[in-house]
This record gives sequence, C-alpha cells and structure tokens, in this order.
Amino acid sequence: MDENPSAYFVDAATPYLRPLEMWLLAPLLAFFALLVVCLAFGIPALISMRSLRRARAAETEIPWFETARLANLPRRRLAAATLIAPLLASFIGRIMTWPAPLPLNWITSFTAFLITRRVMLDFARRSEIAIRGRPISRAEWRRDNMVYTLLFTPHVYLMLIGIVFIPRHWGWQSFAVLCVLALLWWALAHKALGISILKRLGLVKAAGTRLLEIAEAAERDSGIVAGGKVEICWGQPNAFMLFNSREIGMTTGALAILDDAEVHAVLCHELGHVADASELGRHRAIASWAAFPLVAAPLVISQLSFTGFVILYACTLAIISHMQKRARSFEHRADQEAQDSSDAKIYAEALR
Repeated sequence: MDENPSAYFVDAATPYLRPLEMWLLAPLLAFFALLVVCLAFGIPALISMRSLRRARAAETEIPWFETARLANLPRRRLAAATLIAPLLASFIGRIMTWPAPLPLNWITSFTAFLITRRVMLDFARRSEIAIRGRPISRAEWRRDNMVYTLLFTPHVYLMLIGIVFIPRHWGWQSFAVLCVLALLWWALAHKALGISILKRLGLVKAAGTRLLEIAEAAERDSGIVAGGKVEICWGQPNAFMLFNSREIGMTTGALAILDDAEVHAVLCHELGHVADASELGRHRAIASWAAFPLVAAPLVISQLSFTGFVILYACTLAIISHMQKRARSFEHRADQEAQDSSDAKIYAEALR
C-alpha cells in the first residue's frame, strides 16, 4: 500500500487542476491569436493612417477624395479586424474551456466575443475620427457600425451563435442548431433580412428630394430603371445597389460631400449593377454559403480534428477569393455604364 500522502493529494486534486489549467492557458492562447490579428490588420492600418496624418500636416486642407483614397486601406483592414478578432477570441474561449460545465463554457465564449469586439470597435472609432477630422459620438459610431454590419457582414452574428452554442458531438441537438442557422443564413443571403431590419429601424429610408431628382435623371441618361431609391444613414461616404430589391442608395456621408454632378455619376455606376442584379445576387449567395460551414467550427474540430478545420477553412477562403476576383468584372461593367451615361472626368473624381 502506498503511504505517500503527497501522491494521494496529487491524485485527488488532478480532476480539479485540469480545468484550472485550461482556464489559465486559454487567455495566453487568446493573447497570441489576437496578436497575430493585430499584426496582420492593425499595423498596415496604422501605416496608412500615418500617411494620412503626414498629408494633413503638409497641407492645411486636402481634398475629400484624397482623404478617401488614403483612408481606404485602414478602413478595410480595421473592418476585417473588428470581425475576425472577436470571433477568434470566442472560438478560443470555447475550445479551451471544454472541460468546464456547458453553461460556463458558453458564457466564457460569449464574453470573450463581447470584450474583444468592444476593444476593436473603440480602436476603429479612434481611427475613423482621425480620418474624418471631426469628433464622432459613441451613439453615431454604434449606428454606423450597425449599418455596416447589417449591410455587409450580418452573418458574423450567426457565426457567433454557432461557435458558442453548437454541441461538440454530432446528434439531434447539433442538427437542430445547424438547421436553424441555415434558415437564418438563407434569409440573410437571399431575402436581405439585414436590410429589412435597417428599414424597420429607420436607418434605410426613402430618398430625399435631392437624391430622388438626381437618381431619376441618372435613370433617364442610362436607360436603366432601379427598383427604388433609398438614403442610408451612415457617415461614411458610399453608395450601393441592394440586389434583392434592385434599389439604389447613397449614404448621408456621401451626399454631404458630393455635388450633384458627382452624385449623378456615382448613381449611374450603381444603375450598372442593377442591370446585372440577378447574376450579382447569385454571385454573392455563393460567396455567402461558402462561409456557412465555419459556423460549425467546434463540431468540425471535435469530429475531424483541428487539421480538418484548417482544410475546411482553406477551402472556404479559396472559394471566397475566387468569387472576389470574379466580382471585379461587375465593377468594370458598372464603371463603363457610369462613363457612358455621365461625364467620365467627374465620375473619376467622385471615385477618388
């Protein structure tokens, strides 16, 4: 009989120490994962921001289109980081606390997402203040972020639900969760659920008199009729074609800095997308569904190992990258429509 009391103590404490070990290891892995995200997205954004600051320091007032050109890269990088970093933190929190009870596992994963998302959005807000050169209230920033997310990346919340709640083992529960997520994914990809939510919130509304008159003139010049005209409450300059309803829209930020001729040129570009609306809708739907398997990341890792997840992720990126390359042809056709239906020089300045 082993009379060593220390060995007995170690054996008795092991079931309690292993979950503690995972709790201590998870923040460390999360830190290194987020560091990789910051290096991949944050540093290029900061370099671009430095170029913008130098331009402003050398010239008291630079044209808005030059600001837009210099701000394009940091905006894109930070937008990607504010999506990838929180999902990554949530994912690490989930897989590294699997030994913990399930409700605690869910809470840890969801909390990791919220904290990381808040930090990344605050950093992005400070960068946007530097780009716009004026203060941005937290309320305005929350509104702009909501509009961006529901317009471009509404699926991020479904990915969060999948990462947090999907069971690690295949069964009727995991099948039910996947079915619900697939139904919501379909509503976002094919029925523009995100845009419908924005309309109900009053953030996407009928075009005002100025925008409506210019849009009707653009329709006459191009010979293409849109399904409607909308105004989007978003401070960042941009314009869109909502492919499900074939509506064309422009943000309040764009309307504030573009003159009538520039608005006309940009709307002619969006009308070019209206002509390709069906094909463009299928293209975006394929790119969207390519990312759907990622909602089952914990299940994939549990059943197929981490290598299986890496292979799945690589295939998803390959499909999305291919679809992005094809998307350039839509932009080229829309650019040609804008040049044919408006002053090419004015359109070029508006794009800058």
